[in-house]
Amino acid sequence: MRLTELGAWWRCRGFGLPFGDQGLLLRRQRFYELGCFDESRGYGEDHALVWGSAPPRRADPAHRGTALHQRAQISRTRLAGDHLAPPAPDLVAGLAGVALAMSIGIAVFVKTSALSPVKTRLAASLGPKVALEVYRASVACVRDSVTQAARLAALQPYWAVAEPEGAPAWGEWAVLVQPEGDLGTRMAGIHRALRRRHRGALLFGADAPALSPWLIGEACAVLGGGPARVIAPADDGGFVLFGANADLDHGDWSGVPYGAANTAARFIANVGPELPLTRLDAQQDLDTVDDLVKLQRHPPVEPTAAQERFWRQIPLWLA
Repeated sequence: MRLTELGAWWRCRGFGLPFGDQGLLLRRQRFYELGCFDESRGYGEDHALVWGSAPPRRADPAHRGTALHQRAQISRTRLAGDHLAPPAPDLVAGLAGVALAMSIGIAVFVKTSALSPVKTRLAASLGPKVALEVYRASVACVRDSVTQAARLAALQPYWAVAEPEGAPAWGEWAVLVQPEGDLGTRMAGIHRALRRRHRGALLFGADAPALSPWLIGEACAVLGGGPARVIAPADDGGFVLFGANADLDHGDWSGVPYGAANTAARFIANVGPELPLTRLDAQQDLDTVDDLVKLQRHPPVEPTAAQERFWRQIPLWLA
């Protein structure tokens, strides 16, 4: 144990390499300032992040020019410049396949506004033009939160599009087309499609603009272990997020009264009741003008850029 401690001290002091068995702590704000992990790298993204977080060090005059100092500078330059020999392409492809299978697939259910009416109850109060603006802004909030969560967890996002002909309108992420049928049938079909590709599957709609990256990360963590379900209930009795890491084809997805005060309770009783369930913090969804007023009163504590824009617009939408 003493030799291990001595070796770690020598590596950190001599070469400036704080890696190995060390646990590294980084403030969340600093993590984002540094641009999070660079997922375009084939390997070593944690090393690159740490190199980028360190300010330039002034060499001790007593060490400048010594072999030890020169080796440290060479090590730093090689890593920062990404000059290490790349792994074989077949190894990279194999590891990528394993990583995908062990990741969590997340599908955001959306409608294409040019093909289907959106936020009809909101439109009844605010008009179709404002309702469409609110819907698009809510989608942007969800996209932002999922994108940030994907930097923190092994997460692969998808759009789950209601209309087959609407699929080309959705970019940035891969697209899954919802199967025909009622909401339960469509959710079951998308969950099945995700489970074919990923360890776990998360489903949620685009009408939860306050959903945070951290809550999505919590859901992913739940599904990263043994058999499990996770749900984020909505304040109106429904839910904004559901996920599981087991096949749920036997569940009665269509026997749930969606849009009712007991939707979440009936859903968890019908779909996968044999699996442990983790309940996350309740969320406010967005269906009516009253929901928009409630959202205005409770802005996110750490908003994303899209959420900041959304909450700035609420007074204008309600005017």
